[in-house]
Amino acid sequence: MGGSPQNNQQSYSQATPNLSIIGAHAMLFQGANDNVVPSSQGSNSGLTTITNPQAGHFDWIHPGT
Repeated sequence: MGGSPQNNQQSYSQATPNLSIIGAHAMLFQGANDNVVPSSQGSNSGLTTITNPQAGHFDWIHPGT
């Protein structure tokens, strides 16, 4: 993202999904051990969030995790 949300607000704003134009029900899956995206991103999204207490950032897409 080229920096922290505080230092690069425009990039983070552009990368945030616009919930008003998502046509289908959206849900956020988040790992409690995610060291890439802070948990505040999920709570600020407005989406239904499912948190796995043992998952990291990429565990949702890697087979066998």
